[in-house]
Amino acid sequence: MIKFIASNKRFSIFNLLALGGYVGVYTFLNTPSLPGLLRCVGFLLIQIIVMGFLGAHEKFLGDANSKAQWGSFLGHLPQARKIVKNQETMVDVSSLVIGDVVKVLPGEIVPCDGVILSGATSIEASQITREDTTQLMMKGDLVCAGTLNRDGTISVQVEKTEADFFTSQVKARYGEALDKIKSKESLGWKRWLFLFLFFIPWVGFEIAWFSLDQAVLFTSSLLVLGSFIFLSSYRQKMRAKAVAELFSKGIIVSHPSKIKTLGEVDTLFFDKTGTLTRGEFHFSNVFLEKGVNQGSFLSMIFSLEASSSHPIAQGVKTHPWYFEIQRYSVKDFKSHHGLGICGEVYEKGGANRFVVVGNQRFLKRFQFYISRSMREKIEELEAMGETVVLCGWDKQAKGIMSFSDTLKEDARDLFGALHKLKISSVMITGDQDNMITNLTYAKGLDQVYTRCLPEEKIKKIKNRQDAGEVVGMVGYVLDGNNVFAQADVSVVVHFPLAQSLKNATQDFIILGKSLLKLSTMVGFVRMLRTLERRRSLGLTFLGLGCVVSQFLHWGDPIIYLAILSLFQFDFFRRVNKATHTFQK
Repeated sequence: MIKFIASNKRFSIFNLLALGGYVGVYTFLNTPSLPGLLRCVGFLLIQIIVMGFLGAHEKFLGDANSKAQWGSFLGHLPQARKIVKNQETMVDVSSLVIGDVVKVLPGEIVPCDGVILSGATSIEASQITREDTTQLMMKGDLVCAGTLNRDGTISVQVEKTEADFFTSQVKARYGEALDKIKSKESLGWKRWLFLFLFFIPWVGFEIAWFSLDQAVLFTSSLLVLGSFIFLSSYRQKMRAKAVAELFSKGIIVSHPSKIKTLGEVDTLFFDKTGTLTRGEFHFSNVFLEKGVNQGSFLSMIFSLEASSSHPIAQGVKTHPWYFEIQRYSVKDFKSHHGLGICGEVYEKGGANRFVVVGNQRFLKRFQFYISRSMREKIEELEAMGETVVLCGWDKQAKGIMSFSDTLKEDARDLFGALHKLKISSVMITGDQDNMITNLTYAKGLDQVYTRCLPEEKIKKIKNRQDAGEVVGMVGYVLDGNNVFAQADVSVVVHFPLAQSLKNATQDFIILGKSLLKLSTMVGFVRMLRTLERRRSLGLTFLGLGCVVSQFLHWGDPIIYLAILSLFQFDFFRRVNKATHTFQK
């Protein structure tokens, strides 16, 4: 306890002032007597207890700093086996430049962000995502620094410098969050200045109205209460702890001020693709209009999707002929969120064609003709739960390609956990009605909005906000930023490790594939919020009791201070319990 007091002067200075002022004045102005000395000793013990608990409080909140060691670990990467003219040379990671090739053996940490040139292996990203999962990687796949190479030997071409590694970006984002908290923490000294300026005339009033002994005791009691109640840095420290705990679970907090909002959320809107579903599309069917050559149709889709970053572009690669069909260059490529893609495809030896790939609404926007038989086929496939894209040129839809996308295993568990927290789950998607209503996971949702473009999603969120609800938006990294910006709090799930964090403006970024991190995060923040409210209410009543006792003689204020210290100790115990529950 003495160590706590010595190492936490900024928390105990006001208690020391109150203690010194009271004991000093009492000693010089009163004849020492046994009751008087016992009173002084009792007050001294209370002050020591208060300072001891404040020291424990600082240690409790200091756990946030220890969590930063995980961030330091992310930035600590091993040396790399750089390959130069078929010779291996051990070099520092910081010396790697774009284009270098490094060799990674089984059991080693991948030292850089890059693309696999040769070999295949299983990659484990648990040190970053905090999930014990592996993923098969082979030639052409992107790997991230800090992940573990489990099985085979691979050669990796460096794609970024160390400053731009994903782990470096994560560490920087964590540091930025703590800096934002510290900048607000400094405002606490202004409150203390106001408190002292208030006490100067107040002490004068007390000396004139009461005896000097009573005035000093009254003032010292208020100072002790102030050290609890007006400790403005406390809330910021709690935010720092929450940021650190979430960070240790693979959740990045971009805006710490939104932690409070997350705890107050009433409704969560979910996008479908990549959020509730795996976002891993697999080729299913092709349906062509009469007279359309299948090779030409596939060439148009493959060429255009090669410029897209949407998950469907990855699904196209699962077509058995993907590596056999010729692809052409594309110019004036444009992506329309929630609708599709388009661009000029330049065939070798032929004229360029304006090709459109997307849903029915997108093709109708360009006044493309869609036959009745094709519309019926689309309805049939969507009723089976498949995602359908149309491809057309020359003002006509030439064919469709469908993909299957599976629901994440923990989606329904997530809805159940959110219901227990009394949070409404709403899915909002651009898909058709019949594609959603037949899916089993729709039954776990409170409401489903279909056929919604980004501007319509914004309108739905705003309607809930106008009704007085706190609304959160949960989506995939490729979803429109305008939709995220409209919500009171925004969350990105399944953030890809190969993606840059620099353009991620969402409030919370969840690494890994587990959806249950979301409900766990909300539950943890809400529990801290509830405990903080109880603490504020309890301290207010105890503080009022201590002050009023001076006027009405309802017991000795030392009793109230003792109860207040025990109340604070119980609060620390409950928050620690909540933290341990979250960690499990």
